[in-house]
Amino acid sequence: MHASRCDRTDVHERHRHTYGVDDEDGYEVCDGIEPPPPPRLLPPELVELRRLAEAATDGPWNTYETLHGENHVIDGRGFLGGGIIATTTYNREDAAFIAAANPEVVLELIARIAKLTGVNT
Repeated sequence: MHASRCDRTDVHERHRHTYGVDDEDGYEVCDGIEPPPPPRLLPPELVELRRLAEAATDGPWNTYETLHGENHVIDGRGFLGGGIIATTTYNREDAAFIAAANPEVVLELIARIAKLTGVNT
């Protein structure tokens, strides 16, 4: 871009000032180059959710209901294999939701949000 004269007191919202001396007449010039926009970052809530998902037991998760009406969320090792993720009594819906919101799903949702909003992860 061709350099143009700028007064140091000029306010330019769209470009930064890089001053130099014009060889022809000794005036200061400004290159008028727009700086890149600052990187967009994930909101703190999604950063924390990603941290929690990455620290959690890998999925897939499933539900298992005992004869006593307890609903367990289990990992791939199964109920007898010691893979209990969460336990809820008499609430199949909560257990199903917890199983569906396993770390793999949460991380994929965060990645999609980041892509759609143009943020850096």
